[in-house]
Amino acid sequence: KAKAVTKKNGYEHIEYARWADDLVKLLDGHRQWDWLVKGVYKRLVEELAQLGVTLNEEKTRQIALTEGTPFSFLGFDVRRIRSRKGKWGVLKTPKSSAKMNLLKRIRELFRRYRSEPLTKVLE
Repeated sequence: KAKAVTKKNGYEHIEYARWADDLVKLLDGHRQWDWLVKGVYKRLVEELAQLGVTLNEEKTRQIALTEGTPFSFLGFDVRRIRSRKGKWGVLKTPKSSAKMNLLKRIRELFRRYRSEPLTKVLE
């Protein structure tokens, strides 16, 4: 409902990203949407209460990407950047530790199949 209310000129000014019991809400950084910050949080608490779910206040944070504050979420670093065309956007990149773990797993696979044909290694 919040997405529909804030939709203007084909753009949605609020977005939710949810994975299991984790949630991120992204709000447009333009000043005209400042009123949404408290309203969306209040609405979220109300909706979760109807489901019998409460927010973990210790883990709950509000971060303003417009102030240059990045955050990490489920193995990704999220920050605000300016595109080549000069427009602001959100950049999501895998955390360094996640990249290193992936490279380590690939390295182990290559070592395990060192004497195998390349087709088997690729499988």
